[in-house]
Amino acid sequence: MKKIFIPILFTSILFFPFCSPKTVPRKVPKVQVNIFMGPEAEITGKEALLIAGKKKLRFSGTLYIKAEPGKAFYSIELGQAEDAKFLQKSKGDFVVKRGGQFLLLHGRFEKREDAVREISRIGKGFPILIWERREGPLTVKVGRETFRTSSLKVKPGLVLLRLNGKSYRGAFTVKESAKGVEVDNILDIENFLKGCSPEILKYSPPLEAMKAQAVVMRTLALKKEPPLEAKEFYYSGVSGEHPLFSKAVEITKGQVLFFDNDLAYTPYTLSCGGITKEGGLPYLKSIRCMGRRWIVLESDDNHFVTEYNLVEALGLLKIEDPDEELTRSKAQQWLWGFSAYIGAGKFFPVEGELKTGFLRALAKTMMVLKPAETVEPLEYILDEGVAEEDDLREKVLTEGDASLFLYKALRALRKIHWEEGKIQIKENEVFINGEKIENVKLFRNGNTGFSSAEREMLLDGEPVKYLRNTKGRIAAIVENGYSGEGEEIIWRKRYEKDALEERLKAYVPINDLQDIKINEKTPSGRVSELEIIGSENSYVLRGKSIREALALPSNLFIIDREYDEDGSISGFFFCGRGKGEGTGMCNFGAIRLAKEGENYMEILKFYYQGSFLRGEYGKIKRSKK
Repeated sequence: MKKIFIPILFTSILFFPFCSPKTVPRKVPKVQVNIFMGPEAEITGKEALLIAGKKKLRFSGTLYIKAEPGKAFYSIELGQAEDAKFLQKSKGDFVVKRGGQFLLLHGRFEKREDAVREISRIGKGFPILIWERREGPLTVKVGRETFRTSSLKVKPGLVLLRLNGKSYRGAFTVKESAKGVEVDNILDIENFLKGCSPEILKYSPPLEAMKAQAVVMRTLALKKEPPLEAKEFYYSGVSGEHPLFSKAVEITKGQVLFFDNDLAYTPYTLSCGGITKEGGLPYLKSIRCMGRRWIVLESDDNHFVTEYNLVEALGLLKIEDPDEELTRSKAQQWLWGFSAYIGAGKFFPVEGELKTGFLRALAKTMMVLKPAETVEPLEYILDEGVAEEDDLREKVLTEGDASLFLYKALRALRKIHWEEGKIQIKENEVFINGEKIENVKLFRNGNTGFSSAEREMLLDGEPVKYLRNTKGRIAAIVENGYSGEGEEIIWRKRYEKDALEERLKAYVPINDLQDIKINEKTPSGRVSELEIIGSENSYVLRGKSIREALALPSNLFIIDREYDEDGSISGFFFCGRGKGEGTGMCNFGAIRLAKEGENYMEILKFYYQGSFLRGEYGKIKRSKK
């Protein structure tokens, strides 16, 4: 018996160093999630355990916690990066970490006004609030007992703990913060995930897409430094639990993404807008999401006044200068084109004084289609709203005046006919109902009325209206605020100039806003640097702060401007695509891939190229034999 045992033992010892790696079970890791910050909080439990230093007591009922806000100071953000080495510090600068980003901050100012003055001096960045921690105690009341402490823990008893009326799994840690009371939820990663309700759940996603989402969120939660932000993960405790996502979490339990033997950084976005953003890591590349295509179309030679552009698009005239006096030959040419376009079949020449002669000829041409008894031509023009009494008294007829008269005449005759069609994009060329589009004028029909557009972001398949010119070609397109869903989401947002200036003052000390200019874009087309131009100074916003300052869904956008009759900017129009940062997995792209038959592992491989899946939270140990 001994002879048999010794060789086996000897063989095992020799063999052990060459055993292949094997995944072994690992204890479920816990996460710390910041779920509340405010001046006071209430925690309810039954036979719950409170621990504050050496103090331990069981309580049933409500625990009341209160603190005063701490002192704050202001700093100026100069840049963001996912790796601190990319941030170059100068005198007065320092680096902090917020979530997965490193921030380059400048200065510590007790008053916001001091920070604003410093921004005026350096001319870039925007003030953000940095809270200074305070060592003052919390006031805790439980039953008849009141005591003071800097921090405490609460562990559940017979029922789940409740914070301000909401139930949570796991325990709480409570500490003082600059806003008063800060409560973190400590629980295992799987229960945490089940309490998350990612936005994609609203769109009835397939299970495979949700399994991919579970893996991504699990990996991201373990990768980030505690405490996690509840808002970032859509975490709301027991009330956030959803059967579909809970099932996805259970099926993928312990599975995480790795790259180079380390947890991968796995950001995700609701809608990438058709192309994901490069993330500065080998596995976070910019990827075509293969959704419907979009294109930015430029308007053909715009004027400030919408009516000028419309009559030009129809091919009735060409305005060289709206303030230039109209010549008699050009007046007759324009009227001839108008007569042919409306089908009057007759041309009435301009006779006598130029302005009244033009209006009289215009009236006679209109009266062929819309007669009026015993009314003189000039009276007819006034009755139809084409001109006013003051127009008859003024002697000069400019190109701008004449074009407005023609526009109003077309409106009175109801001769501006918009047809309906859909945008088609083929090899970077635009078609409507199969007809190629070239040299068109763009318009939009929003809540502020009909107006010209310098440029527009149009989506393949987007419904539009179009107008044909005198030669029968499509010469004008108007969008109607269409917003697609999913990967193809297109959004539009308009600001009056004064309203936008007021909003921007919370980020930069701008006075008398003049313009907004895109300085830099990422390779995926997202705006990475935006210049805010005032009458005296200019300021720069970068990265995520652009989206926050303008309250836009994403950084993938174009800017259009609206002008008043004097040619001054009166408003800004933002047209963009996607929702969220745009890095990593696109939720709507995952849905599409799942519907096409891809499993969650293939979805993850598509968005995080070069990464690989591991079970048991990535823990690898050598097995013992």
